[in-house]
Amino acid sequence: MTPERALDVGHREQSIEGDVGLEVEPVEQPEVVPPPKRIKGPPAVMALRDISHAPVMAGILKKAHLVALTDAIVSIGGESGTGKEVLARAVHNTSRRRTQAFVIVNCGAIPPGLIDTELFGFTRGAFTGAVTERPGQVFAANGGTLFLDEIGELPLDSQTRLLRLLQEKTFVKVGGTGKEIQADVRIIAATNKDLALAVQQGRFREDLFFRLNVFPINLPTLRERMEDIPELSDHLLHRIVHKNSGGTLAGFTAAAREHLARYPWPGNVRELENAIEFAWIMSEGEIIKPEHLPDNVRNNVVLFSASASQVSGAAPNQMSANRRYIDRYTPDGRTLREAGDIELETLEGALRDLDYNQRLTAEALRISRRSISLRLKRLRQSVRRAAPTPKS
Repeated sequence: MTPERALDVGHREQSIEGDVGLEVEPVEQPEVVPPPKRIKGPPAVMALRDISHAPVMAGILKKAHLVALTDAIVSIGGESGTGKEVLARAVHNTSRRRTQAFVIVNCGAIPPGLIDTELFGFTRGAFTGAVTERPGQVFAANGGTLFLDEIGELPLDSQTRLLRLLQEKTFVKVGGTGKEIQADVRIIAATNKDLALAVQQGRFREDLFFRLNVFPINLPTLRERMEDIPELSDHLLHRIVHKNSGGTLAGFTAAAREHLARYPWPGNVRELENAIEFAWIMSEGEIIKPEHLPDNVRNNVVLFSASASQVSGAAPNQMSANRRYIDRYTPDGRTLREAGDIELETLEGALRDLDYNQRLTAEALRISRRSISLRLKRLRQSVRRAAPTPKS
């Protein structure tokens, strides 16, 4: 008997039951199995394609497309401001883990003594002040993705713990008595440093380097994809307006776009976004004109760059200005890391010139932000020790 026939008979039998009070067993209806949902192409990665048409990005986005469908470890390299976190988030949002957490840990922003507790958590009594147990970011990312930004700044001791996590998919909390915790987490790491060079210099573990280097993606600078600036500018302006509770979105004049297309952007997409936000504020919601842009963008002058020698397309006088600025803090052509500890006068001068912005100061001095923080801490301690004891 066909299902349709059974339904028809069942209907007539129920009518009879209603008329004469007969008890009739209900006919079991066939289970309907819905067709499987078709999984379309990665939406997050495809969204990046909408704002990047440069040939150099085509291969990168294809790689991101492919790796997003796996659980492989991804290592993203590139200068500061090139969009490493944006790409990492797109990979996560395209993957099977997209409904789970995307946890960001900036390895360069956490003091070395605290990075292990931040990543792996700690048990009660693990150290003075640990009155309760606390899960770490690895636990918070369970089932999802852990994005390790500035992985090159991770201390060697912490690199050993991370290596175990990658190899065994387990970790132990700080202060734990050997009890291993299973971790189902995907790792995406990012750095603006040359990790291979760091391995040669003994600052990064070789075995960890190869564990992380499963699927490397190197992002180009904005200078290498200048044709993306029109779409990127419109996208960033839209995001800035949305961030500011839906202000007026007016766009750019042709002259303003010419300035944006000519400037070499040593700070990459991040610098472009900052310049557009500045211009949008100055324009008071009207169309953005050249006079609304930051002075250095409008005049096409790069004040400084941590990698000024790599700025392509800059005029010779701009390159000379960049070099003079950097050499002011790097005597004899050496980086301050090579020259040894930063002198107090140098650090103070750099911070003052850069409005006490530690990130920009670190880039100008070619050292890490953590190095600046540690030197400032030592400076405060030396000032306290040198202070005269008040007379009683």
